[in-house]
Amino acid sequence: MTYRWQDHQVHWDKELVSRALIECDAVYRNELSELAYDLNRYHGVSWSSAQYEKLIGLWLQDFIHLLYDRWNSPVVGKPSQFPWDARDPVDLLDYGSYHCSDSLNESLYWQLATLRDKRYLSNLPLPRRLSFSDSFDVRGGGRAPVHIFHTIHSPDISAWRRYVGLANFSRKLGFSASPIEFRPLQATTHQVATDWRLSQTTRSVSNFTEACAVLTRLHIPALFLEGFMPMRSAASNHQANYLFATNGFYAPFTYLAAEWHDRAVLLSHQHGGGYGMDRHNTVETHERAVSDIFYSWGWSEGAAVRPLPAPPRVRAKPPEQRSGVLLKCGNFPRYVHRISYQPMATANQTLIEQTIQFAKALTEHGLEISFYHHDYGWRVQEQFNDAGLTVREKSRDDGSYALHTCNYLGTAWLETLAANIPTICFYNPSTCDFRETALPFVEELKSVGVLHESADSASDMVLGILDNPQKWWQSDEVQEARLSFVRKYARLEDGWLNAWKEEFTQISNLGLEQS
Repeated sequence: MTYRWQDHQVHWDKELVSRALIECDAVYRNELSELAYDLNRYHGVSWSSAQYEKLIGLWLQDFIHLLYDRWNSPVVGKPSQFPWDARDPVDLLDYGSYHCSDSLNESLYWQLATLRDKRYLSNLPLPRRLSFSDSFDVRGGGRAPVHIFHTIHSPDISAWRRYVGLANFSRKLGFSASPIEFRPLQATTHQVATDWRLSQTTRSVSNFTEACAVLTRLHIPALFLEGFMPMRSAASNHQANYLFATNGFYAPFTYLAAEWHDRAVLLSHQHGGGYGMDRHNTVETHERAVSDIFYSWGWSEGAAVRPLPAPPRVRAKPPEQRSGVLLKCGNFPRYVHRISYQPMATANQTLIEQTIQFAKALTEHGLEISFYHHDYGWRVQEQFNDAGLTVREKSRDDGSYALHTCNYLGTAWLETLAANIPTICFYNPSTCDFRETALPFVEELKSVGVLHESADSASDMVLGILDNPQKWWQSDEVQEARLSFVRKYARLEDGWLNAWKEEFTQISNLGLEQS
């Protein structure tokens, strides 16, 4: 049987996504509880499920989503024609590669196919030993009550260190907060916990939930199993009253959050688009579940969600100094690793074709393109060339363009709306689905020409306003729609640092219950 990744794809739409998310959440809750019990017995500790959710929750959610997609593949269930020893060993370290690599995904498909055919796994190759860094030092923090990790967009802001470097962050935020950084220590060699990882492989599997029980134990990242005790020991050396992160899914930080679960207040901050807008956003759901306070870019939902602005990355030049059209492209992995209301798997190929169609209409009008920084094996630029389309790549900073266009609803369009730069986006309504609270804002942006449900509609809009984008953009109806949306979903503001200082001072002075 020749392996072709396209043959294995589920053709996702928003109805399938909605059903899958309900099923996967039930499996996740059950598996989190069982893993907590098994890991406690193995490690000789008594951590709660809430602690393990902080430590491995996002990995577990993503892995269950990944398995759900593979389990429902049209070809999973066909028996393997090859012995297990001909397959690549499972990857116990770089679990992110599962949604990118053909070889690792092929191995997963065969594992699921074997479970369906034989109901158990046998002769499964595992590496005997692994070498990885199992400890870390923490720099920074000091006596400030709030310790901040991974401030949003910090690598992309010019002269960032001048604003929030380790040496002067405390000065900028008074004495309420200070950043921390992690320094992994030298790698050491570990024996793989083969018996624990294979403990479920002989059980008879008859459904998806049982398949997850087998494969989550087999594939759990080594940092959470073989490296647990030294990582936990490193985390115990750094105590903070408040832990704040805009993207806290780095293993050392998750260990801090889990180890100090009962003593440290966990604060999480939105770090991208889709939050508060998507009908369901898996990363948002996890962050809100494990956090004591979740900070949004403007929207509120329940008592534990608070608006807190983030630093802007895009700054618009005066209109007379701007020219040309920039197309910002999204791109998604060929293999589903997180079920969401976005173009997944083969739907991304449709997005590429629609983007080529959109670009063809504008190549003679000064269009430049910013390809997504990960190609994921789609050969996007080659597909443009194969279509006979030559588009100049982005040559200037974002604020220099008269008009921005986007083929996806991620972070980019939020940034340009906040920067008051003319913006036109298109999306696929069969893929995207919005929260009830977001629908009025989406409909308003559609009515004024910012959002479009097809590439053709968006390119027609661009051509219609291209001679004077500012005339359209500065009209009362567009600006009213833009400002209303930005206040709710895109608070990327110059005054963010003052807002952070005020918030961190308040919670550190008054305590969580009084804030």
